Amino acid sequence: MAVLQTAPAREAVADNVREIEGLAAAAGVVDLIVTCELSVSGYAFAAEGLEALDPADARLDRLAALQPTVSVGIIEQGADGLPYNSSVLLGVGSVQRKLHPVSYAPWNEHQLVAPGDRLVPAVVNGAAVTTLICNDAWHPVLPWLAVHAGAEVLLIPTASIGDGATGESAQSWDLILTHTARILQCYVVFANRVGEENGSAFWGGSRIIDPWGNELARAGGGVETIHADLDLGALRQLRRDVPLLAERRAGLVAGMLAELDGDENV
Repeated sequence: MAVLQTAPAREAVADNVREIEGLAAAAGVVDLIVTCELSVSGYAFAAEGLEALDPADARLDRLAALQPTVSVGIIEQGADGLPYNSSVLLGVGSVQRKLHPVSYAPWNEHQLVAPGDRLVPAVVNGAAVTTLICNDAWHPVLPWLAVHAGAEVLLIPTASIGDGATGESAQSWDLILTHTARILQCYVVFANRVGEENGSAFWGGSRIIDPWGNELARAGGGVETIHADLDLGALRQLRRDVPLLAERRAGLVAGMLAELDGDENV
């Protein structure tokens, strides 16, 4: 697989598609290519000027023709009201909508996009894959649910800004990604963007992590492509040898969630 670390521009769908197209063509033939959050639409700090796309938009067909499966991020047309921040698996036909739009500055996504309502599993060349869009990965119940529903590979397209590749934001992502891979025994694919928008810099640092917490590949702070081979046989053997996922006690979890839903103080 490959991760394309790009610098998408706001209100520039055609330019963003061309950038992805060029990098995808140069990546060689792989089973899966992953791009960052809103890689086609550009990141949305404000609602004005955003172009909402249908996941079947003809402009995306050019990307779908290059590789067996390409994950891209779009502002997706909503049936009524607000659009969605979505990740589309071209070649598979699945669409994951961001479940937790960020509700604080400078993003304030909850004012711009509607939340999704479910995790959408997919299969890519025999691998069970689920996408968590940026802030979704900060809610530990979502990767837990994804893996217990069968996911072997978690894709995390992101648009992370802040304090650079060694700052607080990057350190938080280091913890989240490594913890998720090791504790949930899965591959984690983190696709962050680079470039600037509205005076904010995106720091990149895209990476691919194996179920033991090892980095198989990592990008720097510019436009770049990274590759890795994911060994599904080794992953499945690990889950047999150390059956952490078999200890989930779903009934206990469901009961406690029901109690939280009924607690007015929570």
